[in-house]
Amino acid sequence: MINTSSTSPLFSKKIIQLLVWSTLIRLAIGASIGLGNDEVYYRIYADQLQWNYFDHPPMVGWAIRFFTVNLKLDYVLFIRLTAVLCGTVTTTFIYLIGKKWINERTGFNAALMYCVSIYGGIIAGVFILPDSPQVLFWSRGIYSLLQTLNHKQSTSQQNKWMLIFGVLNGLGMLCKVHMIFLWGGFGLYVLIHDRTWL
Repeated sequence: MINTSSTSPLFSKKIIQLLVWSTLIRLAIGASIGLGNDEVYYRIYADQLQWNYFDHPPMVGWAIRFFTVNLKLDYVLFIRLTAVLCGTVTTTFIYLIGKKWINERTGFNAALMYCVSIYGGIIAGVFILPDSPQVLFWSRGIYSLLQTLNHKQSTSQQNKWMLIFGVLNGLGMLCKVHMIFLWGGFGLYVLIHDRTWL
């Protein structure tokens, strides 16, 4: 059941502090470590933008190109800026998902666990990989699904959220094709729990 209770100022302040500190720490780590083998490979994507590559869709190359200002700021920190900023926004949506689903404390705890995890805090949160923007679209997509499944909203609002989910899923598939699993998960939910969507 989706929670509709009011917010607690204590956790609102805590989540802001978590977002600021985790971003600063990831920026410091990102600026102080040289690029890894995979990151150098994805940096080459930005040199030769295409609609697809042998092993991944093009979003990571586009993101590097954007945050390096068309490769004019070709420094480690700017190459990794996508990962750091996407990590911050992903943390925010993980917080909002937990808050909406259960309560604000749950949202904060989930965001904290994401930040201190090796995957969320370092792999996808610092290193520039296809996962870096994908986790943003994944978390934002799940949040959109929660909004879609809120039966207190009108049909037009639910349709709007479903459209947003579809766009986010498409953008996520430009990062990694694994985003298709969100559609599969939603389809199973509809078949098992809420066939009114059919």
